[in-house]
Amino acid sequence: MLWLRKFSDTLTVDQIASLSDGDMVRRRFDTGNIRWVGALSVLALLVALIQMLTSLLGKEMEGHLPPLGVAHFVVAAAGAAFFTQLALAERRRGTWKPQLPVHVMARNLTPWVIAFLLVEFSFLTFFHERNSDAWMVWAMLFPWLLIPVRLDVSRRLALHISLIVVVFISVLVLGTREPNPLPGYAGVTFISSITFLIGAMTSRRIRRDTVEEWSERRKHAREQLRMREELQYAREVQLSMLPETSPVIEWVEVAGTSLPATEVGGDYYDYFVEGGAIAVVCGDVAGHGLASAIVLASLRGGFMLLRDSLHDPASVLQRLNDLVAQTSRRRMLATAAVVRLDRAAGRAIIASAGHPPVIVRRSGAIETIELFAPPLGVRLPYRVPSREMTFARGDLFVLHSDGVYESQNAAGEAYGLERLASIVSSLDGASAAAVRDAIIRDIEAFRGGSVQQDDVTVVVARVV
Repeated sequence: MLWLRKFSDTLTVDQIASLSDGDMVRRRFDTGNIRWVGALSVLALLVALIQMLTSLLGKEMEGHLPPLGVAHFVVAAAGAAFFTQLALAERRRGTWKPQLPVHVMARNLTPWVIAFLLVEFSFLTFFHERNSDAWMVWAMLFPWLLIPVRLDVSRRLALHISLIVVVFISVLVLGTREPNPLPGYAGVTFISSITFLIGAMTSRRIRRDTVEEWSERRKHAREQLRMREELQYAREVQLSMLPETSPVIEWVEVAGTSLPATEVGGDYYDYFVEGGAIAVVCGDVAGHGLASAIVLASLRGGFMLLRDSLHDPASVLQRLNDLVAQTSRRRMLATAAVVRLDRAAGRAIIASAGHPPVIVRRSGAIETIELFAPPLGVRLPYRVPSREMTFARGDLFVLHSDGVYESQNAAGEAYGLERLASIVSSLDGASAAAVRDAIIRDIEAFRGGSVQQDDVTVVVARVV
């Protein structure tokens, strides 16, 4: 159903998931009724205008016809104004504001439609001279105009019965030329019955088709909501795995942040403080999403279990390689780097398993420490490389994920390691948090309006 597709395109997933079958059928019926009754209201206005002019300008008209014609014209004009405004508002779907308070009718449209049709039929059938059969024309024609009106069976039945009652009252009050009006009543009843059955079957078919298609759309919407909620929960779990705050240590400042590209990212960082030493960890699971988050959780759990062994970062990464390899049957890879700073020894140990180079600023000079090794999760034997160096006050260590230097601008140019090193070099004397924030701002400025394609993580440690 084209209408249903267009209508659902204007709704959010939450709205689609929350709409019941009854709500959707009502909206579908209301849309059809607005358009059809809008057209009928214009036709009724033309007929009412003709009746009013006939009653006012005609010769020897009965006394009840002029006020009836004027009243009919006023009612038809009001109905045409409201229903045409509703039809325009529905067609333009929020791009046009009605001039009349049509929202009063739109809230519960069906009773207004039934009332309008009954009132119009009453004016049409009562507009005839006494002891004439002009009512017969409208009594035979009007039920056919009700077929496109979308109503449930009970309301449609009540409407058709009301039409027959109006005909009976009209004949009772104004009379008829026929001495026996029963054949006329029988004809009206027969026509009303036929049109009732046709209209009821048509409305039932539309109801069935609407429910079938909408149920499928709602099912998909609810599945999307379920997945979104699971991803949101996974995101909350992942964020709970990252440090809430940086540890406050007398001799070193640390600051980090991770910006996931999707609901659930694959980057990880953490700090492990033991006595006079601190180990700064940065990891990156291949890809991003729920599968990456599962491997990331295993990686974090491994670091937590092996934290007492971080005096030798390379051996910890060596053991984590087996953990990542056995986490899933599907080949999942992760990179990780550890920088351990020992205050008493004045030495730093850097170990890396396929992770991007660590940017080190010592004595104002920039050095890019790149240790070549496969990522965690490979099923080939290898040893994780490490490097030791001394450090002093003011020295800076920057760990980051590949989402930093692989960030692209609108022209497709990559941010690059050289630009990252240049930023770090230009911030001599700045705090760890200031360096972290400056790097993030520069990445965002470089990317401009381009969408973030990968998770971005930056962790800074500065000796003070």
